[in-house]
Amino acid sequence: MSCIKDVPTLRGDNYTEWRKKVDFAFVCAEVDWVLETPKPTKPIDHFRDYKDNDDAWEKKKRDHAPVEMAYTLENQKWLTADKKCMAFIKNTIENAILLKQLMTEKYTGGGHGSREHILGMCNMVAKLKPMDDDLDLKPALLVHLVMASLPQQFDTFVVNYNMSPKNET
Repeated sequence: MSCIKDVPTLRGDNYTEWRKKVDFAFVCAEVDWVLETPKPTKPIDHFRDYKDNDDAWEKKKRDHAPVEMAYTLENQKWLTADKKCMAFIKNTIENAILLKQLMTEKYTGGGHGSREHILGMCNMVAKLKPMDDDLDLKPALLVHLVMASLPQQFDTFVVNYNMSPKNET
C-alpha cells in the first residue's frame, strides 16, 4: 500500500501525475471498480395485491427476499468502496484550487452564455462544500463573486441588482 503515500497533493499544475497515481492507488486498494460501476439500483418493493391471500403474499415475500438481500450486500459493498475513494480524493486535493478558481473566475462569453457561467460557479461551490466542512460560503458571497466575474457590459445589470430593495440584507 506504499502506492497510497506516493500520491502527491493535487495543486492544479500536476493533474496528470496526480491522476495516474490516484488510479494506481485505487487499483492497489482494489476499489477501482467503483469508478466504472454505477450504484446498484434498489429493486422494486412488492406490494400485496387485493387478490393475494396470506399464502400468496408470503410466497411473494419469500421470493423477493433473495433479491433484496443481494441488493443490500451489493449496495453496501459499493457504498464502502465509494466512501474510500471519495475520502482519498478529498485528502489529496488542495482545497485552495477550487476556491482560487471560484475567486478568479471571469465570464468571457465564448462558447456559453451567462446562465451557464453562473451555474458553473454554483457547481464549484457545491463541489467545495463536501471537501471542507468548515468552509461556509454564504449565498450573498456567491452572488458577489458572480457579479464581480461579469464583464463591463453587465454593469447596468449589476447596478440594478444591487439597487433592488429585496437585496438589501
